[in-house]
Amino acid sequence: MIEDKKKDGNKRGRYILISLALISAFLAAAYPASPAAKSVLSKKFSRTAASAQGKVLTIDDTQGDLTITGGAGDRVNVDAYVEVGDRDEEFLKEFLAKTELVLEPYADGLRLRLRSPWDEMRENRSGGGLLKRLLGDGRFDFSYSARLIIRVPAGQSVKVDNSYGDVLIEGVRGAHRVINQSGTVRVEDCGGQLEVDNSYALVEVSGFKGPVDIENSSGEVSLKSIEGNASVVSSYKPVTFSTIGGNLTVRSESADVTGSGVAGDCEITTSYKGIDVRGVKGRLIVSGQSASVTADDISKDTVVESSYKPVRVTRVGGGVKVQSDSAAVTADDIGGDVFIRSSYNEIAVSNVRGSVDVDGDSALVSVRGIQGNARVATSYKDTEAATIGGWLDVRSQSGGVKASDIKQSVSIVTSYNPVEVYRVGGSLNVDGDSAGVLAEDISGDVVVRNSYKYVILRRTSGSIVVHGDSSPVEVDEIKSLPAGGRIEILTSYKPVTLTLPADAEVTIQAKSEYGKISSDFPVFLSGTDPNTVSTKLAAKLGEATVLVRIETSADIRITSGRIVVPGKRDKK
Repeated sequence: MIEDKKKDGNKRGRYILISLALISAFLAAAYPASPAAKSVLSKKFSRTAASAQGKVLTIDDTQGDLTITGGAGDRVNVDAYVEVGDRDEEFLKEFLAKTELVLEPYADGLRLRLRSPWDEMRENRSGGGLLKRLLGDGRFDFSYSARLIIRVPAGQSVKVDNSYGDVLIEGVRGAHRVINQSGTVRVEDCGGQLEVDNSYALVEVSGFKGPVDIENSSGEVSLKSIEGNASVVSSYKPVTFSTIGGNLTVRSESADVTGSGVAGDCEITTSYKGIDVRGVKGRLIVSGQSASVTADDISKDTVVESSYKPVRVTRVGGGVKVQSDSAAVTADDIGGDVFIRSSYNEIAVSNVRGSVDVDGDSALVSVRGIQGNARVATSYKDTEAATIGGWLDVRSQSGGVKASDIKQSVSIVTSYNPVEVYRVGGSLNVDGDSAGVLAEDISGDVVVRNSYKYVILRRTSGSIVVHGDSSPVEVDEIKSLPAGGRIEILTSYKPVTLTLPADAEVTIQAKSEYGKISSDFPVFLSGTDPNTVSTKLAAKLGEATVLVRIETSADIRITSGRIVVPGKRDKK
């Protein structure tokens, strides 16, 4: 940008003008001026000089509205209009007489300067006498405005140092650098390279063929149809963009960022507001402290870091990584793997062509339509998983779990809330402290450890192991018994009901400490010790390829069900 020394000079000038404005407001209230007493005079200046394509026009330290347009020819033409007002008309004439417009050779082109006594006061050099005259009898009625209309060759580079006015650049191709203060900057249908440093007002760039670099403190930024990379540094006011031909980087503070159509990668940082990005052909990286995030139609990977506000990521061609704090997170239609870490709000993941890993402390979690594996870690809230193409692993604390249509194995650890599992293509392993367990249509082995709540198993096809503490157990509608497998049910104080296939080939060992044992199969019952009330059952059916062992302190009921072939489907 422009040298630091020049920026410091502008800053000093700003402080002087602010001070004058405060003095003016105070004196105007104390000494009201007569409106009829003020005079307004104006003066027009015109300058022209030869230039050439590729040369640089430097507009040095002006304070006014600038309009710069590119066209045919090799000359720079300038028309300037200066208007001043004060109660002292003679002073105005003297002021305008000392005002000049200079267009002169400079460095690699031309320099344009509009100089007046007003600049002396802004630059804090010899403005003391002028300030005394302007105040006069205690009133500050002086006003100043300038407008410059500048026509340059279409291939002219432009360097602008301006303040307290608007800047418009149209149809100019070159290396452009604009520093402006407290005024709007608009650049339309230009090309080359653009750098803008502005404050407190809008910067709008549209139809620019080349890279764009914008800094705008406390001012809005709008970018449209940029054929190159774009970079924005801003604060407190919205940033909007559309149709960026390269990469886009936005570094903002406490500002909304909204846009679509980025041909390259996109990286956005802001806080406390909203981020809404759509249609990125490259990678998306978002950092939004206390900011809501919406990302849609991203061709490559998406990474989001945020907190406290909702995050929604949809239609991503690559993977997704979201790390948030206390935020609701939604991810849908994702082409790669998904990793989400958040807390205290709902996490919903669906339609993923990779694997899913969710870490949600005290978060309600839903994962659906996952082609790969799914892992969920959460607490105190429920987890629901459906249509998982790989394995499912759920680690929960005090949360209910419901899983269905899992192609491979399922492993669940939870407590105090029920577990429901339906249609699993592999094995099932459940560790549920004080949790009820219901499982149906499990193709592989089933292992359940729980306490105080029911265990109900239906239509299983593998070995069954249930270790329960004070848990009632019911096993029914077994679809097949694998040769060499086992059924082991160990619990206490609660009854066990086991329905075996009518043609089961098993060895049965059952023991009840205080209850009764009944069986639909021919068995041998005995009391092992006359000093105890325990009952044992022993039986051997067919080839006895499966061992059945049951122990509890309550009743045991063994019934006969449908006919099955070991290791095969039910007979019709």
